[in-house]
Amino acid sequence: MPTGYSLADGDCSEGDSAINPGAAEVCDGVDNDCSGGADEGLTTLFYADADGDGVGVESDTIEACAVPVGYAASFGDCEPADGSVHPGAAEVCDGADNDCDTEVDDADADLDLTTATAFYFDGDDDTYGAGAPVYACTAPDDHTTDNTDCLDTDRAAHPGAAEVWYDGVDQDCVGDSDYDADADGYDAIDYGGLDEDDADSSCVTDCFSGLTADDPGDSCAQLASDFPDLPNDWYWIAPEGTAFEVYCDIENGGWTQCFELVNTPDEDLEYTDPGWFDSCIDYTS
Repeated sequence: MPTGYSLADGDCSEGDSAINPGAAEVCDGVDNDCSGGADEGLTTLFYADADGDGVGVESDTIEACAVPVGYAASFGDCEPADGSVHPGAAEVCDGADNDCDTEVDDADADLDLTTATAFYFDGDDDTYGAGAPVYACTAPDDHTTDNTDCLDTDRAAHPGAAEVWYDGVDQDCVGDSDYDADADGYDAIDYGGLDEDDADSSCVTDCFSGLTADDPGDSCAQLASDFPDLPNDWYWIAPEGTAFEVYCDIENGGWTQCFELVNTPDEDLEYTDPGWFDSCIDYTS
């Protein structure tokens, strides 16, 4: 065989030794194996991506070895002219279908939570919710933006509701004891606590008004009603705002002694301190 000759023919590029019928086809736009076509079976279909968001449109394609400029490897862009809208984009609460899933402002895994609102389940339909938040653009059914309900199974229990004392329910959701109506930190004695007067925050045990001019009772009758175990004795009362001391007959319902008759050596009858009579005559029980 002469120099420069071969037993086989079919070379399609005599000036390039890498190109011949036995060469491997490479995706380079050249017919490397002399099969009559370049890049057979090696190209990929790419989709026109005018907005450069990485997702093209199915209707405009090209085959190439690598992604050409202006094309993308996937399709499905629902807004070809808007680079912020495409499959895989974050859904934003803006009234648009940002992720091209055909739903607007839907609360899916792609939702941008910085634009969403936290909603809480409202089980008792009192407009106050509780539990873990659900993030969405609009409120789901039976949800509210408030999460301060302390008892979401009772419509009468929520912040601002009227408190019903001694029923074991914290209606106003303040978080205090339902057996401490005067909020002095002590439960009522009738419900296992120490407070003997749960209507008076200044009184817990063995305390009552009427001992001093600074803390007078309203009348002897009031002292007898509130503290029936008090002994008959002198107490301070202030029926009209001015305190004065009188003798109260607690045992018989709170009678007020307005004056006292005493025997004197000359057998004249007198009453002590006439001013008392004027002060308390209208407050006898």
